[in-house]
Amino acid sequence: MNERSKESLKKYFAERYGKVKEIEKFGEGVLTKVYRVRFDDDTRDLIIRYPKECGGQEHPSDRAKNLLWGHDTYNRLPKHVKSVEVLILRKDGSLVPIGEYEEFIQVMELASPDSVEYFNDLDRILQNDLTEKDLKRATILSDYLVDIHSVKRESPLEYMSRIRNLVGHGDGIMGIIDSYPSYNELDFTDPEELINIQKKAVEWKERIKGMYHRLSQVHGDFHPFGNIRFFENDDFEVLDRSRGEWGEPADDVTCLSINYIFYALQDKGRFQGKFKKLYDTFLNNYIERTQDHEMFRVMQPFYAWRGLVIANPNFYPNLDYNVRRGLFNFINNVLDVDEFDPKEINSYLKN
Repeated sequence: MNERSKESLKKYFAERYGKVKEIEKFGEGVLTKVYRVRFDDDTRDLIIRYPKECGGQEHPSDRAKNLLWGHDTYNRLPKHVKSVEVLILRKDGSLVPIGEYEEFIQVMELASPDSVEYFNDLDRILQNDLTEKDLKRATILSDYLVDIHSVKRESPLEYMSRIRNLVGHGDGIMGIIDSYPSYNELDFTDPEELINIQKKAVEWKERIKGMYHRLSQVHGDFHPFGNIRFFENDDFEVLDRSRGEWGEPADDVTCLSINYIFYALQDKGRFQGKFKKLYDTFLNNYIERTQDHEMFRVMQPFYAWRGLVIANPNFYPNLDYNVRRGLFNFINNVLDVDEFDPKEINSYLKN
């Protein structure tokens, strides 16, 4: 804790409890540093839990979650030492109490009414011919990812956290599988297959979690259903960045490109035709510009995760059986290959 933070805390506590005698280091745990606040009148002492930047709480939002959870639950457990408040330390040094929250809201600008969700392009292509404008837009999106992924960060903990969350988080592979309807409602998969997918995902986690040299600026949910919106002049805007500022580039690349595979299945029942051309345009441009051939040894669990999302009947209730089964074949097969080969996508879609 620096001196500016200490002075801000002394001022905050003085206004509420009386003059502070001192704030002293009191201890340290795995996740937090602990400070003791002593007051001049010696009627009470308080404890400050100051979270560390460490595994599982690399980002301020992670640390806020842990502190808010503690404040919300400590006081409901009999005999637990009471939590008094949670404070935000602002950039100007001031403090804002938030412990009495009911809910959190985010205020954003409105997406332009002149922009249109990208899935409308894909729906149109499904019914009509592919145009040069469609290929241009695939390249534009590829170029965008090349640019944002060029911003790197060195943080082994953040990369490992991102890979761990890919597998075990509530909206990662395991969480998505848990959100599926009950097994007796599924005709395209079974419990054994879902268990094996999760086992393979854990093995992939161990395989790639040390590749932290790949940590890059990412979007985190780069899909065409609301999150990518094009203007008529081919400029575009994005929404709903998710799951952290830094991550694995394969996350964004697979998030969009699996939709070209998805639409190809709906169009032809296999990976060919218009959507294969879109896929090749998008991916070839990305690889040519980044020379990131290593991605082909990383993207498998990301493709599996995105495939599980699209195949989920709760998210996409009206899909043909063969489309869902094709996606599950793809999931199983890509998890079994050491190096993903775009030329083999049709074989991955087969049982």
